[in-house]
Amino acid sequence: MRTLLVILLVAFVLLLTGCGIVAIDVSYTPSGAHPYAMNGSPKVNLQVKDVREKKVFFRTVLGDNPDSGKIGVLRLARPPAETFEEGFIETLQAAGCQVREDTDIIYEVEIKRFLAIDMQKSPHFLDSDIMLEVVVKRSEVLFAKKTIFEKDKEKQVFGQVWQDTVPPLLTRSLSRAIEQAAWDPDIIAAIEQANDLATTAADVLTRKQLAPPKPPMRSPTLSRSAPTTPKIPTTSFDRSSQSPFQSRYVRGLGPPEVFIKNQSSKNISINLTGPEEYSFILPPNDSIKKTIIAGSYSYRASAIGVQGCSGVETFDKDHRYTWTFMIVSYPITLPNIRIPTR
Repeated sequence: MRTLLVILLVAFVLLLTGCGIVAIDVSYTPSGAHPYAMNGSPKVNLQVKDVREKKVFFRTVLGDNPDSGKIGVLRLARPPAETFEEGFIETLQAAGCQVREDTDIIYEVEIKRFLAIDMQKSPHFLDSDIMLEVVVKRSEVLFAKKTIFEKDKEKQVFGQVWQDTVPPLLTRSLSRAIEQAAWDPDIIAAIEQANDLATTAADVLTRKQLAPPKPPMRSPTLSRSAPTTPKIPTTSFDRSSQSPFQSRYVRGLGPPEVFIKNQSSKNISINLTGPEEYSFILPPNDSIKKTIIAGSYSYRASAIGVQGCSGVETFDKDHRYTWTFMIVSYPITLPNIRIPTR
């Protein structure tokens, strides 16, 4: 009966899309649960390698779905190595590390498994299975080597198709695996040791315990803590870090690249004005990469019903810049309104 249901769901996918292969996007989503962890702004040269024997990301009773989508029902919109590299850059920078190519300190990530699985062993659930090997070395001297495992489940609701359930499962699992690696005390200690700092894993654990807790995630929902004092949300853009653009030096890149991610539920209009003018609209949960002329630009981002943001940024040759947008809500307390009496 379950095999028949799987076949019917595949047929439903074909009916919805008009083709047998559906492209899905998987991307790193920060949890915001980790503090700034590293001392001395250590440098690493990030190298991500996909060493899977089979480039398969989805396994079902009907067979394997390769990344390219040559067979099966799904394909990846981007190679896993590119997705992991993007996530590790953002995470390492958030932890206080400089990701550069002009250093001999190597932070190597090997992707050994990256799978979503529906083999009918867990009724009504999809499983994920991710395995990474992380190596920190300098001039062939090994400072750390650690294997990262991440497994998760995603409940399937009757009528849902794989293209709806696989992306959130892999996005969540990938994000956890990246953050597990980036904030691992042994790996952080190895990075700092490779940068000539006398650090131990115990030092890192003590540092993390003493770090101030991160503020709770802000929500656009209405506050119910004081029913007599109504609150309304005003919405504005929030960026992934205090700096609008996270920059990374890429030797030999040439003209600067700007990679912008929209993790909000609104269309975002973006304008860059400088040596040349660039204007485009970025749909919800989408991203865009632009190669621009080096120089100083004024930028502005706006969306309907949202307070925009603007400023000035200088884009240098041989640098890649990342800007991630989210939308958060800030509660505003309304003043008490007195009705005059007669």
